[in-house]
Amino acid sequence: NQSNIFLQSLYDKEGWTHLIASRIDSDDAYHKDAVTAIQKQFAAQDDYIFVFSKLLCFRDKPKELISQYYYPSSPFVSMIAKAQTPLNFELFKNHTKLKNTFKLKKFPYALQYIHGSNVSNEMRGVAATNINLRDYGIDFDIARSYFSMLAESLKAIGKKNLIKLKKSVKKRIL
Repeated sequence: NQSNIFLQSLYDKEGWTHLIASRIDSDDAYHKDAVTAIQKQFAAQDDYIFVFSKLLCFRDKPKELISQYYYPSSPFVSMIAKAQTPLNFELFKNHTKLKNTFKLKKFPYALQYIHGSNVSNEMRGVAATNINLRDYGIDFDIARSYFSMLAESLKAIGKKNLIKLKKSVKKRIL
């Protein structure tokens, strides 16, 4: 396995004894203190798998809604492995089938973003209050500013030039 060969070279070169790896989807978020919480689990274990089981769900359309729920088989999986152990990356593929995982359930370190393209996620749990979304890297002021600037730029380009730009980009990609 190429991943294991690469990691073994890092262990040898850097003198690492263990690896900590975590899984997160590109449309989800960790709390700003999540990495610290993950690192605190390290105690030089040979193999240790844990999940953030207390989660937040966030939906921004049609109206903002945040809920909190307990999900013992959550997709927010982390592992600690000893350097000489071949890593089992399969554990990141189907989180619902993992057995004997430790659950971190005191604080919602992970947030699932619920949107129209989710395969199976939906709003679950009970309404959550006093949640600062900036702690999860979500800042609507920045997003609104960006989209406003983008809209103004598109108006300035004009429809004719926008079509030319799209064709130019498409040619470069293909």
